[in-house]
Amino acid sequence: ARHFRQAIPTEIQKYIEGGLDQASATDRVAKFEEYISQFGWVASVKIPACAEESAWRRAEVAVTTAINLLRLAFGVDYGHDMRLAHSAYALPRNTEHALSQNGKLDFVWSRRASGAAVGKDWYLLIDKSQGFLQRAAHLISATVVGKRSEAAERVIDALTWFGDAAFESAPGVQIVNFVAALERLTTTEVFHPHNFCSRVALLALEDDSKFEKTYWDAFDIYAARSGVIHGGFSPSSRTFRKSVR
Repeated sequence: ARHFRQAIPTEIQKYIEGGLDQASATDRVAKFEEYISQFGWVASVKIPACAEESAWRRAEVAVTTAINLLRLAFGVDYGHDMRLAHSAYALPRNTEHALSQNGKLDFVWSRRASGAAVGKDWYLLIDKSQGFLQRAAHLISATVVGKRSEAAERVIDALTWFGDAAFESAPGVQIVNFVAALERLTTTEVFHPHNFCSRVALLALEDDSKFEKTYWDAFDIYAARSGVIHGGFSPSSRTFRKSVR
C-alpha cells in the first residue's frame, strides 16, 4: 500500500490532470491511499479485454485465489483477516464488553493481532519454494482468462472451500469445508469413500510407505465430516479438534 503512488505514477498524474477539479482529484487519490493503508496492501490484476462486470469478477477471483494460496502456505488458523477488503467475515481487531459478576461491574477490552504471526523475512522463506510459487503463478494467471481448464476450476474451487474454513470457529464446520475441498479435487464421477481415500492418499503421501497411513487419515476426516453433516455430532464438539489438525 505504501508504494501505490510509485507503482502507477503516470496513471495517477493523468487522473489528476484529466479532471475539471485537480484539487478534488488529488484529494481523492490521498483518501484512497489512506483507505488502503488500513490493510497494508493493494492488489493489481491485469485482465484481458472483456465486459466490465466480467473483468471485476475475474479480478476478485484472482485476488481471492492468491489469498487462499497464502493461507495454504501459512496455515488456515492465520487466515481470519486475510480477505478481500470489501468482503465480510473478518473478526474485529478491538472488542469491548461489560461484565457484571456478584454485583460488581467491570469493563473488559481485548485486542488481536492481524494476519500471520511470522517474521519480517517470511517472503524469503516462501521464495525458497520455487515449485509452489511457479504453480501458484500459473494458477492465478488462469483465473483471469475467460475459459479455464477443468483442472484449474477444480483447484480454484478447492482453494475457496479451504479459504472459507479460515472464517469458521467451529472445528466441525472447518472439517466439512476441508473435505469439500478434497472431494472437489478427487471426485470425477460418482462419489465412493474408497476412491476418495485412495486419491487423497496419492495426493498427500510423502513416500509410498506412508500410503496406508494416509489412506486411513483420509478415512478418519471423511468420517468426521459425515458425523457433522448427518447430525451425529455438534459442529462445535471438541471431538473434532484433533481431526482439524
